[in-house]
Amino acid sequence: MLQDERILSRWNNSLRATGRNLLQLPAGSAGGGSTDMGNVSQYLPAIHPVIAVLDAVGMPHTAEFAAETCSAGADQAVLHAAVALAGTAADVAADAELRQALLQERRERKPRA
Repeated sequence: MLQDERILSRWNNSLRATGRNLLQLPAGSAGGGSTDMGNVSQYLPAIHPVIAVLDAVGMPHTAEFAAETCSAGADQAVLHAAVALAGTAADVAADAELRQALLQERRERKPRA
């Protein structure tokens, strides 16, 4: 997964604007699991942000966590994520220099065979 730091910084700012705090992972930690988004990020400038369900104690992909996604905290996480994504898209679209740089990078990247 190639995280575009320019887009990611705008996500971080948009997420902070919802009142959420950012969790800083140790340098070099990439998280776990796998996602097809990693493949997409080889071709398009991209981010793969995550957001916590506050007060959840279950680990993702468990029955406990699934139950916790049916809560007010989960609803709030979805709302905050949607607002942050919209803010990120608006910020990138409004920055003509960044927008052009991302479009140019997209033109230069070739999908792997």
